[in-house]
Formats: sequence, C-alpha cells, structure tokens
Amino acid sequence: MLCACSGSEADPPPAPNLGHDAGNVGGAAGASARAGSDGAPAGSSGTAGVGGQIGSAGTAGTPANDSGAMTRSSISSKLAHTCAVRSPGGPVCWGDLSLGDFGQLGAPNEDFVDISTGTLHSCGVRADGSLRCWGDNRDGQSNAPSGEFTQVSGGYIVTCAVSKSGPAQCWGTGANDFAVPAGSLVQIAVGQKFVCALRADRSVECSGANNHGQLNAPAGSFQKLSTGTHHSCALRDSGDVACWGAGGSSDPRGTDPDYGQSVAPPGRFVDIAAGYGHTCAISESGQTVCWGAGTSSGDCAATLDQCGQAKPPLDQLVKIAAGASHSCGVTAGGTLVCWGSNSGGRATPP
Repeated sequence: MLCACSGSEADPPPAPNLGHDAGNVGGAAGASARAGSDGAPAGSSGTAGVGGQIGSAGTAGTPANDSGAMTRSSISSKLAHTCAVRSPGGPVCWGDLSLGDFGQLGAPNEDFVDISTGTLHSCGVRADGSLRCWGDNRDGQSNAPSGEFTQVSGGYIVTCAVSKSGPAQCWGTGANDFAVPAGSLVQIAVGQKFVCALRADRSVECSGANNHGQLNAPAGSFQKLSTGTHHSCALRDSGDVACWGAGGSSDPRGTDPDYGQSVAPPGRFVDIAAGYGHTCAISESGQTVCWGAGTSSGDCAATLDQCGQAKPPLDQLVKIAAGASHSCGVTAGGTLVCWGSNSGGRATPP
C-alpha cells in the first residue's frame, strides 16, 4: 500500500491499541480542539483545515505551529512520542503518555545536534559530543556512557550510539539481544531485538533477531539507514530505497506485522524513516511518500491500517520521522507537522 499524497526488545502493545481516537490529524490540529473552538477535535478523521489543521490526504493545509527555525534539524519518533531539535529554541518532545509517564517528554534545555526517541525514553547528542538521556531507566537504557559521540538511537530497553572515533556502544538490558557491530561506523539504528549499522565503507550490517528477515540487509553502498520495529530501510548512494524485514519479500513469516512496509516504491529520495507498520520518505523534489499501514483514515482503534500515518500532507519536508500510528516531519520553512493518530497528542507538536 502506497500513498504519495499529491500535492525494541520486549514486544510493544498490540498494534490496534497504539492509536486510539485516531485520525488524520497533523501540524497544530489539536490547537483548536484544546481551545474548545469549532475545529475538529484532536483525533477526528478526515478533517481538512487551514491555519492550524492539516486535513486528509490530498488537501493542502497550513500548519499554525511556529516551532522555531529548524536550522539544525533532527527529528525522531519511536512508538508514541516524538522529539526534535530546533535551533534556536533547543529540543522539544511531545506525544502520548498512556503507556507510562517516565519523563520522556521532558527534554532538557541544552544544545543538541542529534536526538532520538526510544519507546519510553529519549536521548540526545550535545554539541560537545557528550550524551544525555531522560525518561524510563528501569533497564538502564538511559544510563548514557561518557565520551564523545556523533549519533544516537533509542530502542525499547536499549540505546546505542556511534562514538566520534567510529565504534558504537550500546547500553540497557536490550543490548543482550544482539552483538554490537564492530569497527568504524557512520550510523546505528535500533529495532526490536535487532540492530543495523551503516559502516564506514557504506555497507549495512545487522545483528540480532531474524524472525522477519531483519538481518537480510542487501549489498551495496548506502548513505542513510532507518530501522522500524521489525523492518529496516536504507537510502542507496543513488537515492533509491532498499527495505528488508517485516512486510517485504525477505520476511519468511509474511504475517502480522505485514503491512507492506518493506515494499519500497521507485524513485530517488533524500530522507527516510521506518515506523512500526509503515515507512515514509522524502523525494528529491520534496514530496513525502509513505507506504504500508495507515494509507486510510477511519477506525484507528480497530486497525492500525486506518490511522492515516501513511497519508502525508502536501507540505514540502526536509526531515521525517515515523512512529507506530503517527508520522512527523520538518518543513522547509522550519515548522513541525504531524499526521496520523493523535491519541494522547502524538500528532500535535507544541
């Protein structure tokens, strides 16, 4: 399932429960609902709007959120919350706390160059290369090591980061589920009980669970990598997308969570984000294309495929992130926009 709307370790909660009261809500759609105006309530389905509402796919909307110029843009979603770096203004996090409030939305007012969300925690790389994590630490996933790092990736009960010298470190109970790729790395990305890394030679190496073909990374030279819950996607040097794992031909099970999230469309892209059952990418022309679960809007509480997380707005984006039942991005003008389930405010950036 493809929508090019013109213009972790322990199993997470069952997919249908990840987006209650959902709809195709984006940008600041929740702003009017919180104020009690006549705007559609946050979580309603298929509502078009301008100046505070991004409506259903195929309808242009202008988000009202003024989230600061994202001149140093980094945005990340894992399950039900999202964090982004905005400069000036520092980091900001928002989302659904129904799975537990461990302070994962309480981003410290510090200067970060990279940020990543785990399931119930968040981490960032400071400007000086040191790490800072906040949120759930029951399994040690927020016990960031000392040192200088260039990139960080949060999972369910694990976090990994690439050091300035090249090797990666992982911490938290979930680090026992895989072998940390050795040698010099450019990027690391944590999934559920598996991890993939982009090596200095531009090849991809994965380790850990392989029940959905998560380790079947293709050969070739890549520039960017993203892992979802049970699948991964990467941008080749040419800009073409390659995906593997759940929802694709490399999945030996071919069962839930098979939403086609690994069936990548043709085209050349500049950014990519793998979620739970869907994937989104930004084309060279700035168009957002999503595939997998959520190409429809309807009863999100009944099925993940009706949450609208794969129905992007018309805004030209420069960065993108994919959660379980929502997606978010940064526009060329520096505004944060989200779409899909708005359960708990996950599609309502501050």
